[in-house]
Amino acid sequence: MALVSMATILCCCWVSAAERFDDGELGEIFPLAKNDHTQLGRLLDTGRIALHHSRNEEAESIFKQAIEVDRHSVRAHYGLAYAYFEQGRFAKSQGEALECTFLDPRNNRPRLLMGRCFEAMGRFADASAIYRQIINKQQNHAFDKRLAHDRLETIEGLSEHGDPSAERYGAIGEEYGGKKVNWDKSHFPLKVAIFCDPEMTDLIAPFKQDVTRAFEMWCKASQGGFTYRFVTNQAHADIVCKLIRIKRDKSEGNNILGLTKGDRDDHKINEFNFSRVEVFWDKTWNLAKLNDTVVHEVGHALGLGHSSNPRDVMFPYSMPPYAGYISARDRNSIRFAFR
Repeated sequence: MALVSMATILCCCWVSAAERFDDGELGEIFPLAKNDHTQLGRLLDTGRIALHHSRNEEAESIFKQAIEVDRHSVRAHYGLAYAYFEQGRFAKSQGEALECTFLDPRNNRPRLLMGRCFEAMGRFADASAIYRQIINKQQNHAFDKRLAHDRLETIEGLSEHGDPSAERYGAIGEEYGGKKVNWDKSHFPLKVAIFCDPEMTDLIAPFKQDVTRAFEMWCKASQGGFTYRFVTNQAHADIVCKLIRIKRDKSEGNNILGLTKGDRDDHKINEFNFSRVEVFWDKTWNLAKLNDTVVHEVGHALGLGHSSNPRDVMFPYSMPPYAGYISARDRNSIRFAFR
């Protein structure tokens, strides 16, 4: 077979909706209470640990206990707000974050979280208003202003992905005004290979199950618009799905969950030739987040772009409880991609 020049055209990633709790961020509003042996101090530290390991329902219970001990504790209300957010209970999260602003008006982190709640609910105008308030208030810390500015840029960037109320969103290539790039039927059935870091023995079976389920879901949603089969040799695959462990660069952020790259044939610029899905396992994850990320990244590998609606699985940021579930717009979009 003759060699052809390949051009990379796709680099799509999925990002955690909440800025992940790392030690630096937690320390700002959740300083470790090393010498605080009070009941409140123990509860706050235990809740923080639960949040860090994505045990969000447990964290919710702990922070509710902390509020019973001291209903004026900003850290307890903030922790509860974050636990709600990670569960996809955005209205409750917004309410707890608002309570924090009454208890500590100078602290902008609860306001930033309120903005994230409004984003998750699709209320982008309300979110933008909060971010602009933070930016325009002269007394606010420069770091808080930069965070608010970054969120505003993110909201503005969502407009590139189309009208969130439209029947569908764009396929790869369409997002920026071009023609959609898709899989030609000559590739059917699409050959899919699965690779898992051999050191991650406990995750090999769950990852294979999630990839299998994701292709079943998207194929059903497409109403048979494509066919596929699994192969063992990556060299023979059209799509390779990988679960890998990475060392995260703290300077670049900790919240990238997955990445998909695709290639096209130079002679057929609107057709895929190969896609590679990479899912980055983090020890703080649970298996539900692994499944959600796989569904999103497989969507990219099949030709879907990003959506501007947080209720779609192809929204650029992981939004529980919508993550992992294919919406009506997702179905319309995958059908169009294979039309």
